[in-house]
Amino acid sequence: MIQNIIDFAKSKLNNNDWVIFEENVFETLTPQQALEVIRSLDPNSMMMLSEREIEFFEWIKQVDYPVWEDLWGDESIPPYVVSLSFLPLLVYQSNSNGFPICDLLQNDNYYFNIAMMNADHSREVLESARSRFENNQKLDLHQLLALEIAFSGIDIWHFAYKYGIDVDAAKLAADILIKDKALNHFKKYDDIANYLDFHF
Repeated sequence: MIQNIIDFAKSKLNNNDWVIFEENVFETLTPQQALEVIRSLDPNSMMMLSEREIEFFEWIKQVDYPVWEDLWGDESIPPYVVSLSFLPLLVYQSNSNGFPICDLLQNDNYYFNIAMMNADHSREVLESARSRFENNQKLDLHQLLALEIAFSGIDIWHFAYKYGIDVDAAKLAADILIKDKALNHFKKYDDIANYLDFHF
């Protein structure tokens, strides 16, 4: 199956600037298999996002257009075409939260991972959140966000979309963690880059 996907991608990339995978590729590949695919192709290859991620970014286009424009406003490349290197983050068997929004240039970034949490200050909120989760008690939004960050890293837009809340409410949850010194907020991409470590 993996070889078929590699052969398909190669044939498409011979004639096009990017490959469009069928949705079942995102549904069936493991992150490890996705790594095999990208290792077999030109590292500069491009791909179209999955249907699920495109739906997400169409939602952003409606609720936070400046962020959508920041991400996809380059007219030289169609929206939703990204580096093939993101494939392991986009397959549905991964623990990731989709295509990470962490390199905004015209807007503040709201991407967080566990490396951005202050161990001393975040321990209490994480322990409280885990306790409530294990006892089937409702979590506050900031506790839910803390768990998401500790588990896999997430940006505020994916968080809002995942839990059906508006972006402002998601930012308020982040602000609670930031004010409590449980979380560092790096707004510029250059600062975030030091904390990014996407591994599979």
